Amino acid sequence: MAREKAGFSQSDIAKEIDSTYQKVSSFEIGRTRVSVETLVKLCDLYKADINYILDIKKDDDKILERDEQELLYIYRKLPAIFKPKLMGFVEMLEGLLSGPEETLAAREA
Repeated sequence: MAREKAGFSQSDIAKEIDSTYQKVSSFEIGRTRVSVETLVKLCDLYKADINYILDIKKDDDKILERDEQELLYIYRKLPAIFKPKLMGFVEMLEGLLSGPEETLAAREA
């Protein structure tokens, strides 16, 4: 469940969305619906895509773990000038872990 993976209790979420833990429980099990505004707040709190929150999956969808979501969130906030530098650093780390023949650059070639 997205809330648990994000490390929140139902009471935590209730406080953040100005509700009660009973209402949080109710919409988590599908008994009640939430507003679009609340869904947006949940996505922000969980740092997750709305499809993940709603547990909507296509056959080719891959759900990211919380740490992967956090990395993507941080990457997207970076100024464009830093993104190539970060990718170079990631490729260097990947080369150290797997050997030079299996780096991102080698796979893209």
